[in-house]
Amino acid sequence: MTIPRIVRAVSTGKLHRSYDGANVTRCNGSGQIRFPRIIDATAREIERASNERFCRKCFPHINVGA
Repeated sequence: MTIPRIVRAVSTGKLHRSYDGANVTRCNGSGQIRFPRIIDATAREIERASNERFCRKCFPHINVGA
């Protein structure tokens, strides 16, 4: 089982989960794989990110806007 990684979309700065060991995310609602330009997020980016920076579909447990 592949452990999801946290990646950052270059164009939006949003943090997503990356699946299948590749820089792809399935958060576009239909479950289809998207290939946006994303890079691995650093530990500092993750620690300092506000709730609004996390994708709602990838991280449903985070209270966005709270």
